[in-house]
Amino acid sequence: IENRTGDELIEQSSPTANRALLVIFFISLVIIWIMYQQWVSNLSVYMTGLHISLQDYSFLWTMNAALIVCIQMILSWFNNNFGNRISAYFQVEAGLLMFTMSFVALFFARQYLGFVIAMVFLTFGESLAIPTIPSVVNSLTPEAYKGRNQGFVNSCSSLGRAIGPLFGGLIIDTSSYFSLFLIASLSFLLVLLVVGFVWQLSKKKID
Repeated sequence: IENRTGDELIEQSSPTANRALLVIFFISLVIIWIMYQQWVSNLSVYMTGLHISLQDYSFLWTMNAALIVCIQMILSWFNNNFGNRISAYFQVEAGLLMFTMSFVALFFARQYLGFVIAMVFLTFGESLAIPTIPSVVNSLTPEAYKGRNQGFVNSCSSLGRAIGPLFGGLIIDTSSYFSLFLIASLSFLLVLLVVGFVWQLSKKKID
């Protein structure tokens, strides 16, 4: 095992391009989970207010689980047969776009079918972005710091899940569900654009 001094490890652990992308991904995880939690918490109240039963709301999550399995099987089959031709960054960007479309679809959802469509978008976003971000973080992190940065991944995700219901409740109380959907859509769109912009600036400098 190669011995390195503390200063060498610190220098190796923090190339500017890598560090910028890592910070962006950590912030992105907080935002993703804050907005995702709206589906887990506040959407049930919204749907029952539209006279959609809790049973129908619960079925959306059954569909979510089944779709995740199918999507992951398709992605695994594609990678096994054609190699890793789908860029991890493309998967993250596609996932963020699907998250955006999920909340845009909620603007127009008045019948149950509208919520089914929104859930399909959400599930594609969840399947593409959420498993891929830890992998990208891992690829950007030197060996000595992988555990620490994966800890940040888990901490940022937990922070988003903790804040999410409170954040959504405050927006709904002070404004409306439509304001919440707008904020969520714009937040995902902003994250998508920032990740894409920083990635384009940094991709030739990544160590």
